[in-house]
Amino acid sequence: MVKSIKKDTVTFTFGKYKATAQRDFETFSEGYAVWNKTCGGLKGSAIGVSKTKKSLLDLVQGIGREGRSTGTSSPANSMGWNDIGRLLQQIFSMRAGREIKQEQLDLLKNLDIMLENHSKPNSPANPANIKFEEPFSWNRETGKVRERRDVFGHYLTDDYVEYRNEFKDANLTAVDSEWYSYQDDGSAKPPMWQALFSTSGILGKESKGLHQVVKDAISHFDGLELSFRKETPIPIEGRGSGAAALKIPEIKSMFTAFSRDSSFTTPAGNFSTTKAKTIITRTPINIANKQQANVLRSIESDLKIPNDIEEVYITMSRRQMKNMAVLAGWKPPVKEEPKTEDTVRTSADIEHTDWKTIMKVNV
Repeated sequence: MVKSIKKDTVTFTFGKYKATAQRDFETFSEGYAVWNKTCGGLKGSAIGVSKTKKSLLDLVQGIGREGRSTGTSSPANSMGWNDIGRLLQQIFSMRAGREIKQEQLDLLKNLDIMLENHSKPNSPANPANIKFEEPFSWNRETGKVRERRDVFGHYLTDDYVEYRNEFKDANLTAVDSEWYSYQDDGSAKPPMWQALFSTSGILGKESKGLHQVVKDAISHFDGLELSFRKETPIPIEGRGSGAAALKIPEIKSMFTAFSRDSSFTTPAGNFSTTKAKTIITRTPINIANKQQANVLRSIESDLKIPNDIEEVYITMSRRQMKNMAVLAGWKPPVKEEPKTEDTVRTSADIEHTDWKTIMKVNV
């Protein structure tokens, strides 16, 4: 038996507009929940930092504190983890995530940009490029270090552990050699790198890195079909907007019906915009494809969003209503000219213009 998918309604606020969509919240939030739990449970020797009780999740908290730099800056760069973490909690929380604002979606996309910049092989913010010094050559009798070299990603290399254990009475264990590299080219994959950028698991756990979780969330939101709310109708305004709106079949059908219905013509012979407005404001308009959605976007610039639009409500001025009705075929009734009867003129009807008559009138 196929398990039914329970969907919930999420409300989006895009500037002055509100829209709703149906989503499978459990599937949507799973990636972030697994990532949060996985990183929160990895600590100590598991991540090569036995001197601290901090978890891998705690170590990620510094990702939003780097200052802006030319060419790679985004609003997320100036945010601390508290802000980023609160944003993610709101988006992935069933309770707080029932209403999403454009600002939150923008910040999610900015976080994607920031992480993309951090993931570049030559980025100093890439955890793979964190630099340490490693004892490379030392006196086997005295332990005096002759040479050191740079290592990137993690400091618990084989040479470092050997030196510390032999000459500093340490009891360290070297980490996986994939966690560090002797080149600052982004090739190392320490736990922090895995927590942020891995697509195939974090330290053997089945979890995506944060960057992929963010990308999946953006893709999910972009894939939702939006139904715009009745209280925030799309205005059909401006020159040419009426003609453009008639390219949407449901709007054209509505106005075609108006034009053929005599009740939409007032006794004075005008188009009844009052009656039309009543119907227009309460009728949802189904948008069948991207071409029709693009018509709306051409009319209303605030709809420059990637989502498919499933349903909208519209509003328009009375002038636009009349113009659209005319374009759809409405015509004012033809006024009948009053009929004139043919008459035969008699001598009594003929005006007398002889000089005696004129003189009488002037007397």
